[in-house]
Amino acid sequence: MAETFFQGKYESHLREIFPRDILGIKKIISSIFILQYGEWLQNKSIPQSEEIFSRAVSFALRDIPLASERKTSLLQAILDAGKLSETKKEFFKVSDTISRDPFYALVEDFSLDGEISREEFVLLQSAFSREQNFLRALESLPEDTKKLFLSHIHLALENNIAEKKSGFEQEYHAELKHLEARGYNVGVFAKRVARFYYKTPWKYRKYEHPKRRLRRTMKLALLQLLRLKLWNIDAQKILEQFEAGESFEDYFFILYKLLEIIDEHPKSEEIYSVLDNEDTIQTEVLSAEENKKKILQGDFLVMKIANMFSKTDALEEEHILEEGMLGKILDTSTDIVGEDVYFNREQEHAGIYAQASDVSWEQEDEEDFDSMPPETAYEILKHRFEQVEEKKRQAFGTGDYNAIDEYNEDLLDISSKLEKLSKILYLEE
Repeated sequence: MAETFFQGKYESHLREIFPRDILGIKKIISSIFILQYGEWLQNKSIPQSEEIFSRAVSFALRDIPLASERKTSLLQAILDAGKLSETKKEFFKVSDTISRDPFYALVEDFSLDGEISREEFVLLQSAFSREQNFLRALESLPEDTKKLFLSHIHLALENNIAEKKSGFEQEYHAELKHLEARGYNVGVFAKRVARFYYKTPWKYRKYEHPKRRLRRTMKLALLQLLRLKLWNIDAQKILEQFEAGESFEDYFFILYKLLEIIDEHPKSEEIYSVLDNEDTIQTEVLSAEENKKKILQGDFLVMKIANMFSKTDALEEEHILEEGMLGKILDTSTDIVGEDVYFNREQEHAGIYAQASDVSWEQEDEEDFDSMPPETAYEILKHRFEQVEEKKRQAFGTGDYNAIDEYNEDLLDISSKLEKLSKILYLEE
């Protein structure tokens, strides 16, 4: 009975909130809910489902990789979303057509660069019709394409709204001022649209034309609004008008009219509240899932490095490197395959390290690492590894997950140097 009740009331709701469920949250919530609901039934009491659900969600979110304030925000957003009546849920129901999903603007954007092929688009379209969710549909795509989409979805959903609004108003200052002078309320417009504004970082695409950024931003906002069942609005006609537009004003008037229609509704604040709630849930869940994946990548590197130290320490033979050779070995253009060393592979490595960020070591020795005796370099790598592990442990213990990328880059650097150093120290003559 408890399981049947949960499936009927909460399962589909949670499937929308955790589409990929990398964290296993749905399983935890359902298990706790069913057990506690069953206990109420067994005790001949009337189960308080909302109270039980709230406790289950709170417990399930306890250890997810998010800062404490973001966990609280996500918890409240999930509970608020669960209180929507069936009629309101229908009103905010996602369209079953991929071309009406907000993230479809990204599909169009990537297709212009050839970053998503026709075959991948058909695959995505088929998966979306089956899954009814963009993030779940992405799982069917090749890993590189999936990462490309996810990186941009992160940028589109980042919750630094004030920063985004500032960037949006700065880039389109002249256009907004002109429209404001004509009597239009550009404040509400900027607030709704700017949340999808971002400039593509060079590491994802070296160049992005301002017109493409404008169109993508406006369409993401438009498609989010068109997911709503807005009375007798002809969504297809609005989309056709949008496709015919070119300038800031063209897009502005289409979205402005749509926002006016929503504002005419007596519960417009409630509509905006639900939209903001959806954004919060998507942002926090995606961030937590990506943090988890990065943490697992870091854990894998830690085990790999610890294993290399263990094996190298266990060896008794010591081999002395000829003077100046260590620098060549640790150079990024040097490869070691088995027991063969290959130097000067600059051409093969061209571009691979172009995006590598500076390693944030706290240098304890003024002597350059590459010119140290191999045994000294090895001991310093050990100490650096311990430093990174301690910093990582402290950061995660306080809920600071913003530095995951930095720690993983540090671990990658240690792993790369150690792999070459530990092998070359003990190669058979």
